[in-house]
Amino acid sequence: MKKTVFLILTAAAFLAGAGPLDACEIHFEPNKPALAAGQTAAVALFVKFEHRRCDIPIEDTRIETKNVEIVGRGSWTEIKSGLFRLDLEIKAGTGRGEVRVTRECDKKGLSEGILVIGSK
Repeated sequence: MKKTVFLILTAAAFLAGAGPLDACEIHFEPNKPALAAGQTAAVALFVKFEHRRCDIPIEDTRIETKNVEIVGRGSWTEIKSGLFRLDLEIKAGTGRGEVRVTRECDKKGLSEGILVIGSK
């Protein structure tokens, strides 16, 4: 009996401490571009919804840059149910740069994808 109670309490503590998983999967292709300062590259951003009926429109996805400029941006395309693509043209600054993409979900919390642009 004590073992059963111990196992239940251990499992409950583990699950409570696990925290929420990402609400959406966010990734880039290519995922590690290396660009010289001023050089441009095409990057595809993919967002896959965790929930089939997401209350947050894809247009509410936030895109922030650091030492990178977005010089071209397509429009969001749903390539299959719950999977979206956005084509970007980025221009590197000097040194390390990044593109940070975030989505906030009421149910699962913050999802984030970061593209790090290395310098050549």
